[in-house]
Amino acid sequence: MEKVKKSSILPIILIIYGVFVAYRGVFSLWKVDSDIAVFPVMIRYFLTEGWSALKTFHFPIDNWFFSIIIPYGIVFHFFGEQSTLLLVLGAVVFCLTAFFAGLLVFKLSSLNQGLWCGALILAAPQIALGRGGFLLYSVAHNASMLWGLFGVLLCFLSIRKQNIFFLILSGVVFSLSSFSDPWMLPVFVLPIIISSFIMFFLESGRKRLFYTVWFFIGLFVIIFSETHCLGLFPISAIYKKGFTSVNLSWKSIIFTSASVSYYFNFIPLLNFNNFYSILLSEEKRNILLYYIAMVINFFIFFSIVYALIRSIKRKYIFFERENLFVFILFILSILGIFSASVVFKGVNNIRLARYIVNIYYALIICVCLLPWKSMDPSIRKKFYALGFLFLSASILSNKSVWKGPALLSSFDVENEVISFLNNEQIQYAYGDYWGVEAHTITWKSHYEKVVRPLLYTMDYHGFLPTIWTSPNWYHVPSSQKWVFVLTNLGDDRVCPPYPSCREAVLNQFGSPLYIKQKHQVTFFVYAGNKMNLPYDINVENWKKPLSISYDSVLSWKDFYPEIELNGNNLISVDGWEWAKHGVVTTEEYATVHVPVLDRSSTLVRMWVHLSSNKMDQLPVDVLYRGKVVAQWVVPSHESIYYLELPIEPGQNSLDYQFHILNYKAKQKPVNGIRMYRVKVLDHGG
Repeated sequence: MEKVKKSSILPIILIIYGVFVAYRGVFSLWKVDSDIAVFPVMIRYFLTEGWSALKTFHFPIDNWFFSIIIPYGIVFHFFGEQSTLLLVLGAVVFCLTAFFAGLLVFKLSSLNQGLWCGALILAAPQIALGRGGFLLYSVAHNASMLWGLFGVLLCFLSIRKQNIFFLILSGVVFSLSSFSDPWMLPVFVLPIIISSFIMFFLESGRKRLFYTVWFFIGLFVIIFSETHCLGLFPISAIYKKGFTSVNLSWKSIIFTSASVSYYFNFIPLLNFNNFYSILLSEEKRNILLYYIAMVINFFIFFSIVYALIRSIKRKYIFFERENLFVFILFILSILGIFSASVVFKGVNNIRLARYIVNIYYALIICVCLLPWKSMDPSIRKKFYALGFLFLSASILSNKSVWKGPALLSSFDVENEVISFLNNEQIQYAYGDYWGVEAHTITWKSHYEKVVRPLLYTMDYHGFLPTIWTSPNWYHVPSSQKWVFVLTNLGDDRVCPPYPSCREAVLNQFGSPLYIKQKHQVTFFVYAGNKMNLPYDINVENWKKPLSISYDSVLSWKDFYPEIELNGNNLISVDGWEWAKHGVVTTEEYATVHVPVLDRSSTLVRMWVHLSSNKMDQLPVDVLYRGKVVAQWVVPSHESIYYLELPIEPGQNSLDYQFHILNYKAKQKPVNGIRMYRVKVLDHGG
């Protein structure tokens, strides 16, 4: 007993470490965005409007109704809707998922192996906790993993104890959670059906009857999910399922395989937190290095899966056959989600790695279920070595979590919009789901300012309501003003076939009462009866595009006449540039030289394009005439900033500088490359 206690000290320490990293991680890796803020907004709306609101609400396919909306609604009722709580819920879900995984292994094997299972799961790399795997995100498939593992635990107990109550309860859990997120079907339900079918031929007596029952329960869960609770709870889904038609492509194969490195990195000195920014940098040498690392990680992952599959042949290593049932279930879960992602193009982008999050839990559970005492010593040493490499890489990747909250984006669009609405005494506004953070503003203003999301749709040639909205949210009383908010970031920059999204707004909603510009945000102020949106809940009625006649389209220049530069050759930048080959050491300052075209003006307005290939955002001071006139952040993606600079009458040109704060002259070849570029896109005197 003393030996067992000593062997449990290390996993307990790792569990404590993992819980603290999870708590710190939610504040340094995430903020309350529209996908999180919509839940308190939506729950409050449902409680106010009742059943009729549910029937007309625009849910996505993964509606999260029973798995997230109801549990979170209970939490909000007792503890409120504070931002801290909204973020911490992600860490709570992650820790509970690790707990149920460890408890399952404990019930199947031993306490020590259960502790190691929980410890390895909690020791996730930062990219898995953050925007790679979304393990700490409050609203993601990780919540479905929590319900799925809880259901598997009940399923296992129902078979071992031959308990009808556990069987019924587990069936209810799988039915409601699969309806809430159909992702559960290939990850848990189909593996249960196949595993039950296999175990039917390996078992006998009463247990064979239970496997037969579970086979049909699995079929019932699929029908229950696909028919929306047998037709009792029809939901309105705007977008069709992504996993509906075969679409095999090399792109899906590559990205699905590459996504493994977001969860399992066995190369401690290589930090995948910077991988996406490395891709943007177009640095061939570093991209090749990361791709080689991904191939190595995938090869190790595939070798482990292959070893696990081979171990199934040695059935005698499992003390009881229901242990084999769970083992096969998780192997099929790994193979199932990989097959679905590749065949149905589920992961066609490196940022969609969250759709295969089950491989992280399933692989660790299966490895911890192996018979370590009877295992061949040489194989056991290889597993120990891989475990050490995985833990080392994960711990090193989480160093930045302890440095405090992440830097905010280049400007706080939510506060900009709230400030404008307060100053203009306007209550209603509409804007991009992400660029404007519409739901976040509604929640952040304590529902005093109502901002609803609209998304530009190329097929429609206009702005439409998005998911997580109600058609009742798009009616403004004719006596009140409302605002369309347009930023110069993300999706708000491109609205084909219009020259810009500004023309798209003017064409759909007509001439506004007035327009105001503040930093990177444009406010189009309309009266309530001017709105032009399709209110019909039937998505088919949205497919007819708005008519576009460029003879009648209002031009942005009708409101803001601008003097455009003939190309960018008149603008020169000293100090920063794109890297052509290898590692580039940039300078601390960059100077932009801009000609003044209207010499009678006292003000120069311009849009500045600024980007970086570094995932960590860096603060930058904008210097003009020796003074700091603006403070921006160099993001990992491309952003556009608005800048106004005063000039003297008759001035021919002006110079201003960018100064990188916390600049480091010496950069590491792989993780420390910093490249920037400045490009003045538009200029008016």
